[in-house]
Amino acid sequence: MLTANEHLISSRTFLTPALSTDLPDHRGIWVGTGGTLDVVDMGGSAHTIAGIQSGTLLPIRVRQITGGTASGLLLFL
Repeated sequence: MLTANEHLISSRTFLTPALSTDLPDHRGIWVGTGGTLDVVDMGGSAHTIAGIQSGTLLPIRVRQITGGTASGLLLFL
């Protein structure tokens, strides 16, 4: 039997984001290897998200991912 989280993740599509391009509509960002993310929010302001742990699903929507040290990024569509 699947847990609620396993069902949620298995029933969605993931997409590897391209840096510095406008991203498609998404529900969150999966971070495989932790670190920082440099993002542009939906309003156009730049932010750095620090202290992200490996295996985190960030429940955020951003316009762009412009850099950072985190890797293994997947958009949760």
